[in-house]
Amino acid sequence: RIETSSSLYDTAPKLVTDQPRFLNAVVGVTPTKIPTNDPFALLDALKRIERDVGRTAKATRFGPRELDCDLITFGDVALESERLTLPHPRFRERRFVTRPLVEAASRAPTRLELADDVVAKAPRSLACADDDDDECVRVLPFDDASSGRSGPARRGGRTYVMAILNVTPDSFSDGGALPDVDAAVRAADEALRNGADVVDVGGESTRPGAEPVSIDEEFRRVEGVVTALRRHFGRDELCLSLDTRRAAVVEALATEIDVVNDVSGGTFDPRMASVLAAHHPHLAYVAMHARGTPVDMQRRVDYASVVDDVAAELRTHSLEALTEAGVAPWRIVVDPGIGFAKTFAQNVAVLGELDRFKALFDDQFPLLVGPSRKGFIGDLLGGGTVAPEQRDWGTAGACCAAVPAADIVRVHEVRGIKQALLVTDAVRRRRES
Repeated sequence: RIETSSSLYDTAPKLVTDQPRFLNAVVGVTPTKIPTNDPFALLDALKRIERDVGRTAKATRFGPRELDCDLITFGDVALESERLTLPHPRFRERRFVTRPLVEAASRAPTRLELADDVVAKAPRSLACADDDDDECVRVLPFDDASSGRSGPARRGGRTYVMAILNVTPDSFSDGGALPDVDAAVRAADEALRNGADVVDVGGESTRPGAEPVSIDEEFRRVEGVVTALRRHFGRDELCLSLDTRRAAVVEALATEIDVVNDVSGGTFDPRMASVLAAHHPHLAYVAMHARGTPVDMQRRVDYASVVDDVAAELRTHSLEALTEAGVAPWRIVVDPGIGFAKTFAQNVAVLGELDRFKALFDDQFPLLVGPSRKGFIGDLLGGGTVAPEQRDWGTAGACCAAVPAADIVRVHEVRGIKQALLVTDAVRRRRES
């Protein structure tokens, strides 16, 4: 049973440096299928996991390998043998261990003295900035396909842009704008040329008051577009997201996509968590907060404290179900759901307190914010008389206000907002020299 975990870290190779970078994390577990007092049984289980994912005994020591599972500590056990030494004798020398270890320990249900010892005796091993090209950098759960740099997208250095590609006839802003597959491919190509990092394809409108469509109709709308985009763009060119609440749509298109963007956070389709965990471990998952359905969500706006309540509901209704099903925490992105089951004042409050919202999750999960052309922007610009397609300047303001808390913003108009974010990132994310 997983008790705690760190973020996923992109780390530089050590000793054998002529090899690709590694991905590292620390996970705290309670054994449930092996003796709880036998560290060798846990070590054997870890080695079986390595073999199951394809690691062979011929792997070069400190060289490239599919998976490397190390046992850092086992309760308060101290031992030294040919097979195992506890605590791990060299973990303090490795920033790719100490930094995720201290992060994971900060969320553990019980105090981990080993992490306290690292903080006290090796603080330099924790001093690693996310936006530096350093040996240990937290990452987002998708590749950085737009920048030309291979490997995962890095947290903290800049704000990533998710471009909206709706293939619906009734979306509130751009319904019917893309009449066929070719038009959708051209729109995606333009978004990428204008600086989008992710393209998010949706086949069901979730605007306030929208009626649901059948699963067959949603699939009909998105299937041709998703497969055409994947044929047209390689995985090193396009990070492709699917905006859906339905696990069956994910199952059908999982091999073509990289991200699932679920406006219900898994509450609409109870199969979503198990499908992601059991069959599609490569997919990132955006868990958004909402209440009810698009038909009735704007009648469900009673909060004691909107920021605290949204975070608590996301944790209880979405994140716990995902992690209990076996979805790794580092695959999850959280979204407070601006425009979903929130009043004008509540949307503004959430946007203004994103730092606190993120802190309520101990900064464990990357944050996506989707204010694009929403009604509260129209209210601010002209009392609701400004049409959605005329709200892009206001959207740019909302996106800039979300920096540096937001890791990703989801928008209709890419070019102008990308430019605004370049300037905002340079100012708001700068490090003191």
